[in-house]
Amino acid sequence: MYKLPEQLTSAHQASVETLMTIANAAFGGVERLAALNLNAVRSLLEDSTTNARALIAVKDAQGLVSLQTQLAQPGLNRATVYSRSLYQIATETQKTLSAVIKTQVSERLESLPLRP
Repeated sequence: MYKLPEQLTSAHQASVETLMTIANAAFGGVERLAALNLNAVRSLLEDSTTNARALIAVKDAQGLVSLQTQLAQPGLNRATVYSRSLYQIATETQKTLSAVIKTQVSERLESLPLRP
């Protein structure tokens, strides 16, 4: 009889599914970012405690310079690992969102009537 209600229902359902896919991808990225930050803060607190104990145990200036050199490298390594993980999370989330948008644009373009 009337195809318009069926078309509207179908379009609405497709839009809801697309929004859910986008929301799941975004929340997944946020969840991974929160876990990364939580682990980074936990590691920082543990290292700070260890470093403070080592600093208290230093007896002279030479020991202080030596300790400073020892403590610098692990911090740089952790910062590098953190930034790589952050980049990976952002890249994967962006790829997922781009795929959803690309699919939606393709479907919309295919559904447009062709004009001569």
